[in-house]
Amino acid sequence: MNRGAMQQPARRSYRIELPGLTADAKVKVNGRHSKTLFDKKLNGLVVNVKATDIRKGVTITAE
Repeated sequence: MNRGAMQQPARRSYRIELPGLTADAKVKVNGRHSKTLFDKKLNGLVVNVKATDIRKGVTITAE
């Protein structure tokens, strides 16, 4: 390892904030329905994405 170089974790979790979405919006993570929380301060939804391989993409869709 190079001096001063940092090693990234292989997996990472995410907190996705979706301002402006109403509490009844349907959100999917990688094509699968996901639980959401409505945040009054944000005036939108929050999605917590479980730890995922950092080399793989994460796709969020909302309806």
